[in-house]
Amino acid sequence: MSRWTHILGAIKIEGCYLTKKNNTKHIESVIKNAPKVTGSEMDMSVIFQNSGISNMSICDERGVKRYYTQYIITIYGNLRDRILKQTQNEFFEFMDYLSKNVLVFDFNITIHDDYNEMFSYHWNENFLPMKFSDKYSDKLLKMIEKNSKKVRCHY
Repeated sequence: MSRWTHILGAIKIEGCYLTKKNNTKHIESVIKNAPKVTGSEMDMSVIFQNSGISNMSICDERGVKRYYTQYIITIYGNLRDRILKQTQNEFFEFMDYLSKNVLVFDFNITIHDDYNEMFSYHWNENFLPMKFSDKYSDKLLKMIEKNSKKVRCHY
C-alpha cells in the first residue's frame, strides 16, 4: 500500500530589478532551478503569478529607479511513496533556495499525510511567526529570516 503526503500553500515574494520584465525572468529562473519536492508519480506543482502590486522606487544614491514587483507562488502536490519527514526536508530545501534568491514576505503552507500527521507553517515578515512548537518550524523560520537579510536588489 502506498503512503502519500500532501502539500498546499502560498508564498508571497518580491523581486527588485531595473525593469518589470527582468523581475519576471529572474523569478521564472529561480523557480525552474529550485530543488524539487518529489513524489513517485508527480512532483509538487509550483505556479507563480504577478500579484498586481508593482512599485517603482529609488534604490540607490545615484537615483536609479528599480521596480519592486510582488508575486504569489502557489504550491500544490499529492506526493506518492513519501513520508511526512521526506516531504518536509525537500520543502525546506526548496524554501532555502527560494529565500536566498528572492525576498520572501509571507507564506502559509500545510503538509500532511494519510495518517493525520500535519505541520502548518505560517510566517509574515511584519508579525511574529506563529509558533507550532516543533523543531521543523523553528528551523524553517530561522532559515528564512537569515536568508532574507542577504537578498539585495539585482542590477
